[in-house]
Amino acid sequence: MDRIDAIGQQAKDALALIAGPEPKVALTDYCRTNWIVLLSEGHSRIFRNTMFRIFSMPAQKLNSLLANGILNISDIPSHFKLTDRESLIVEVERSGLPKIDIETIRGELGELKYPLNFLDYESFNPAVPKFVKTRPYRQMVFQYSLHTIDEFGGELKHSYHLSRNDGRHPTEEIAERLFEDLNGRVGTVLIWSEGFETKTKR
Repeated sequence: MDRIDAIGQQAKDALALIAGPEPKVALTDYCRTNWIVLLSEGHSRIFRNTMFRIFSMPAQKLNSLLANGILNISDIPSHFKLTDRESLIVEVERSGLPKIDIETIRGELGELKYPLNFLDYESFNPAVPKFVKTRPYRQMVFQYSLHTIDEFGGELKHSYHLSRNDGRHPTEEIAERLFEDLNGRVGTVLIWSEGFETKTKR
């Protein structure tokens, strides 16, 4: 079918839709995670408690709730199947009270060993490999920022490094410089996104 025939068919479909009964529009027809979250930021009074704020809730669950006209966290039925983490978020929203697991926090803090090293780094993943023994889209570190506290109540120190981009593999350069900044005392290393940062390598 060429373009003229396609446009003609689209026109017939549009006229048939106009002539027919008014369609029932479900929330799934216009709610999408990305823009509903943006609206949440700009119009917090209206969208403050939407279920899109439940961290990492699968799209299948979201669509199931939307199909039943449910948008707010507080309206999620008690029988709706949720993970423990999702249930906790719903519980906090309904009660209006924070949930602080003091024992878990104490346990985690008790495992920390000085010096404390707060590490963040940036990586890039070129489509065309730039270095020997690398493959397309492989993540490679080129910059890091390290904040260190040597002892309890100690001063927060900062060090960082940005690859010189002189043709040498940036990860080798970063590893050598980071080793110097750690000065042989690793202690505990704290990172923001463990799932990503522990798999990013040369």
